[in-house]
Amino acid sequence: MPPVNVPGALTWNELASPDVDASAGFYGDLFGWTVEEMEGGPFRYLVIKTPDGRSNGGIRPQMPQEPPYWLAYFATDDIEGAVAKGEELGGSTLAGTMSIGPGKIAIVQDPQGAVFALYAGEFDD
Repeated sequence: MPPVNVPGALTWNELASPDVDASAGFYGDLFGWTVEEMEGGPFRYLVIKTPDGRSNGGIRPQMPQEPPYWLAYFATDDIEGAVAKGEELGGSTLAGTMSIGPGKIAIVQDPQGAVFALYAGEFDD
């Protein structure tokens, strides 16, 4: 199995959807995923669970003027250093480092325009 949830590997996938329930149903039927509602956030958020019960992403409502899209998160043990290295290599920071419950995230863009997120913090084993 390829590595996940370690620095340099994929750690989370997040879908911005115009219909959260329809998306949860589609991917549940396709991959056998289930979802758990995360309470207490500023908007509805469903945590995706794989058939073995591991968390691997989330589904949230699409914001106004935002297209539906998947955002891939890559793990790092030094988020500030990873953001700086991305800029040094010609990328740009779209949303600087911010704290979330179990860690910190930042959203960046590579020189060709692809958007992805960085995550440093606790990992689901």
